[in-house]
Amino acid sequence: AVSWHMPSGERAHYGRMVEEVLANKYAVDRGGHHSAIADGVDPQSRPVEIKGAVFRRAAKPGGGRYPGYFQIRGEGHEGLLATHRGSYLFGVWDRDRGRVLGSKRLPASRVDRILERHGHGGHRRGDGLASVRWDRIIDPSEVS
Repeated sequence: AVSWHMPSGERAHYGRMVEEVLANKYAVDRGGHHSAIADGVDPQSRPVEIKGAVFRRAAKPGGGRYPGYFQIRGEGHEGLLATHRGSYLFGVWDRDRGRVLGSKRLPASRVDRILERHGHGGHRRGDGLASVRWDRIIDPSEVS
C-alpha cells in the first residue's frame, strides 16, 4: 500500500521553499525576527507567519489525489491575533514543477474565521494544531 502521508523531512523542505519564495515576493524580513509566533516582519514591522501546502498530496489507497493542507499552530496563531496586526502568507507548492503556484496574504483574524467556518475542511486537534485545505484559503482559479 502507498502511504498518503508525506514524510516530515519532505514537508519541511517544501515549507522552506515556500517560505523563501514568499518572503522575497512580499518583502518579509526574516533576519533575527523568527519566533514562535512569526517567521518575520513586513516592511511596516508587522509580524508575518508563512505557511505552505502542496498542490496535491499523494493518493490515498483506493482513491485519487487530494489538496494539501496548511497547518496552523495554536500558540503562534493566538500570538498573531494578540498583536492585532499579525498576518499569514499562504503559498501552494507544486512538487512536480518545483514552484509556488499561488499565494495569498490574510490577516490572522480572517484566518481565525476561516478555521471556525470549515469544521470538516479545516479541523483543530487537541494539541492546538489546526489544518485547513489550501483551497479553503486560496481560490483554485488563482493557482496556476
